[in-house]
This record gives sequence, structure tokens and C-alpha cells, in this order.
Amino acid sequence: MHPTTLTAQPQNFTRPGLWAALQDEAGWVVTQLQAAHPSIAINGIRMASPHAPWRDAQMALQGLVHERVLHLYGCALGHVPTLLLKSSECLETLKVHILNAQAFAIQKVHMADSDWLDDPRVQLRMAQAGDKPDRQAALHISLPDLQ
Repeated sequence: MHPTTLTAQPQNFTRPGLWAALQDEAGWVVTQLQAAHPSIAINGIRMASPHAPWRDAQMALQGLVHERVLHLYGCALGHVPTLLLKSSECLETLKVHILNAQAFAIQKVHMADSDWLDDPRVQLRMAQAGDKPDRQAALHISLPDLQ
């Protein structure tokens, strides 16, 4: 997977919180959001809170830190998997299902911490249309990725 090449587009200064909007060769618009924490929006969908991404990730972890195997559908900008791998004493396998390869390539470029990708407990795979999670498996769905 190759990093997405981005070209500058005119900035829209009437919308607060924007640094710059960039468009890749496939027409995806990536907007860097100005705030306390680096964040982006892909085609208008914010991938993580630019104000409190770690607090939001902590809230998502409630009930997941005691699981041995967890299915994570999408990873946004990596805050949830980072915290989960650092805070869970039980987690043996984190199965990350990538919902869109192009979005994931953009997300990886903008992750503040991508060390979680090298953790031996992490298994990355492209989600398939026929995938059905095991009813007994714990799961978390990243809403930005789902959108």
C-alpha cells in the first residue's frame, strides 16, 4: 500500500477549525483540523476529536479491557487501539478489520502514534462483505470509519 499523494486545494477560511484542505489523486478531500490535537477529516468525516481524542478513546474502552480477543472495525487515527494495547492486561489478540484501504492509507499518514501497528497482538485484515462477527466475540466499531 502506497501513501496517498495529496495536492493543495483552495482553503476555505469561512469554516472555523480548518488548516488546509488537500485532495488526493482519487478525489478524496483530506482536511487538517486546527485544535489542541492533530486531527483530520476525510471527505468531511472527522476521524478523531481534535480536542480530546484520548478521552474519547478512554470512553470507548469501557467494557473492552477485560476481553482476551477483540474485533475492532476501523481504527480512525489509532487512539482506541493504542490505549487498548497499553491498558489491557487480558488482551491476547486485537483483530483490526480495515473497512476502506484508501481511508486507512490516509489515516496511517496522520496517526500521532502508529506503534500499535507493530504490536504482535495486532492482526490487520481487510474486511470482507460477508464477514459476520462471532456472537461471543467482543467488538468495537469506529464510527468515522463506518461512515
